[in-house]
Amino acid sequence: LYLDSARLAAAGLGGAQQQLLDLARRAEDAIARIDRVKDMIDLTAELLALGAALATGKPDHLAAPLEKLKHHLAALPAPG
Repeated sequence: LYLDSARLAAAGLGGAQQQLLDLARRAEDAIARIDRVKDMIDLTAELLALGAALATGKPDHLAAPLEKLKHHLAALPAPG
């Protein structure tokens, strides 16, 4: 999507076109890394909530973090 937009915006710009395409690719890579970090932070927060529920000995507080953790893990892209 980003590369297609950059290609259309850069049409007819000659040498600057490749620079714009490279910039768009780097931006796309940075956004993907930020999304992965956000996912890891979300998982960490759910694990901490689960640990807190276990530490306090309140089993009624286990269901919500476990369910959220399950959804986060299911939403992660497959490795490779």
